[in-house]
Amino acid sequence: MNKYIVAIIDDEYEMREDGYVELFSDYFEIRPFSNEHNLIENGLNAHYDLLVIDNILKGWSGNRDQDSTDGKTVQITMSDLLEHYTELTENKTPIIAVSKQWAENLGHRLWNIGDIARKYPVISTIAWQDFGKFNYGSIEHETWITLLKDHIYRSFLLYWKRQEPLPNKDDDICVLQLSDLQFGAQEEVDAYADITRIKSELNEKGVEPNIIIICGDIVQNGKCIQFEQADMWIKRIAKKLEPEISAEKIIFAIGNHDCDFSAFAALEYEYDFQISEFVKTQDQGWCVPKNKYVSTEEHIFSNYLLFEKRYYSMNSPAVFRTKKLSTVNDRFVNWGIRLITLNTVTEISPCNHSGIGVDKEELDDIINYCIGSKHENIYTILVSHYSPIDLGYENSDSKKQNLWKAFEQLLKQVKINLWLCGHSHTARRSSIEIGDNGDIKIPYSKTSTLRLSREHIPSGAKRGYNIVKLKRSDGIVKAAEIEIINLD
Repeated sequence: MNKYIVAIIDDEYEMREDGYVELFSDYFEIRPFSNEHNLIENGLNAHYDLLVIDNILKGWSGNRDQDSTDGKTVQITMSDLLEHYTELTENKTPIIAVSKQWAENLGHRLWNIGDIARKYPVISTIAWQDFGKFNYGSIEHETWITLLKDHIYRSFLLYWKRQEPLPNKDDDICVLQLSDLQFGAQEEVDAYADITRIKSELNEKGVEPNIIIICGDIVQNGKCIQFEQADMWIKRIAKKLEPEISAEKIIFAIGNHDCDFSAFAALEYEYDFQISEFVKTQDQGWCVPKNKYVSTEEHIFSNYLLFEKRYYSMNSPAVFRTKKLSTVNDRFVNWGIRLITLNTVTEISPCNHSGIGVDKEELDDIINYCIGSKHENIYTILVSHYSPIDLGYENSDSKKQNLWKAFEQLLKQVKINLWLCGHSHTARRSSIEIGDNGDIKIPYSKTSTLRLSREHIPSGAKRGYNIVKLKRSDGIVKAAEIEIINLD
């Protein structure tokens, strides 16, 4: 695991260096600055994942309006530094405040933690006087340091980087893979019986999922009421699992049925100013030049986006989102995995409800983001609604071949290790081979958990779900084991 960069601004850094190393060296690469001047000259504009700032710094004369004019060195507070040098705060980099002591008798020199915490992203405070409470090297000291380090690290990851800490670096990760719930296809009575059965089967196998991945077609045709039904079912099964899975650990890909088909109606009409009413357009296709008020993101997937916001914020610094609603989710990089969820229904239209496709510029954006990040060698899982076969793998159709060539670039350059998908209404696993000599082999699994409208299940197919176990060693995922569980 690559270390994060922490800038420590403390005029007594050399005196406290051992304490800083003890607290931060496990997870952070330390960049120390002894005073404000040193920071300005050598690192103000650099990137830092975390700032550690001493409450009272020794400034220098003549550099700021509030400095002394008699040539004497002045003391500046942490709040002075943050307010004057906005480069430190414009990216909302998390901050840890340190001081010799947090005591009321320091008077006006003691910066008000409450006021600053409301204005800046302060995640923790450290008082060096606390380090004298236990004898150095004692069990009490080691226990206290461990707890403090864990608190700092978890605060940094959970609340600002939005990444999930994993206590044991050798723990395996378990993914419960679902798809094609399609709430709204018919009454959902049987769906709640499925929760009991899935929970029972997982318990019998001793499986405790860490993440739920749902590979599209959450609802039947994008209606708000259907997403409400799906939301209740998903949160209920997440709560029933042991341990309970939080909303941020439920991942979605968009499916063709998640489109609000009623939004297509706007494409069939345009306003005729001569007769002052709406009339049918001659062009019944997706592109109506005179109608500029309909776009896929704003209308077709609007209910899906509102539903998705209940689970995790797309504004998280650990989530990169494209204009076409695909994401690169780095919340779990500390577990050794990265999740890429693709919108593979970009060609959906009134005449094409399957809409199989992907925006090639979007794929380029994802490739560039992943290559440019410091997690490029991480175990990467691709999540989509459509399978490789749907997207042109081993397909002789020229259009599908061109689509697949774009996908091959993503698979090769980003080094996809596993592909999870749905749509087929059956639980299966297989693999694809790419490369000049087929030397790259990527396993993939597809599944259909509920498919409440059972009459639409293909002949001979079975409802089911997949359990994906990611085997880890030294914090690195080495392999994936996929187990298919049939419900019918």
